[in-house]
Amino acid sequence: MTDSALLERKPDIETKSDFFDRIEPIITKQAHRQLKGSEILEVQDIEQEIRLELLAKYEHVKGLDDNQLSYLAYQAAATYCAKERTDYAYFTGNFIYSGEMVENLLKDHVFVDLDGDVDVEGRVDVLTALKQLSTRRQAAVIKRYCLGEPLDKNEDKLRAKGLRQMTDYLNRGTGKGRVDIDAASEER
Repeated sequence: MTDSALLERKPDIETKSDFFDRIEPIITKQAHRQLKGSEILEVQDIEQEIRLELLAKYEHVKGLDDNQLSYLAYQAAATYCAKERTDYAYFTGNFIYSGEMVENLLKDHVFVDLDGDVDVEGRVDVLTALKQLSTRRQAAVIKRYCLGEPLDKNEDKLRAKGLRQMTDYLNRGTGKGRVDIDAASEER
């Protein structure tokens, strides 16, 4: 190739503007996917959050293919929407469970006999949430709260993540108010 041909050749480098133009359909698709008919979220806010997340990680994501970018956009949208729904639930007073409440239910009401002062409704709610965890997180929660055994560093991280996941699950409208008390009483 001659020197003049090299000078005329345009580099195959994608600018930030080109990058975001290219992934705009991905951003739109993932924002709509997360919206799910929400009355508190707006698609434009979700799209903006995805853009900000990808811009913050631009140097790491600029070479990724569309499938990988779609996954990252999905993760950014899901994280943002979960946070917004949680903030809205706190703001409106719709939160029923705190992490501390879930932990206390695990300690005092779930892995105990049903004699005495046991919160049956809380017990059913927490057991339902426990079933939503991965096997590893379930094992860590059971080892700590049922068996009372000490946890190593990794198990304690799994327990903490499991506790947060259970709390989030309970506060998405699947907790108190939806428990079948008759079914809970049959557990005895």
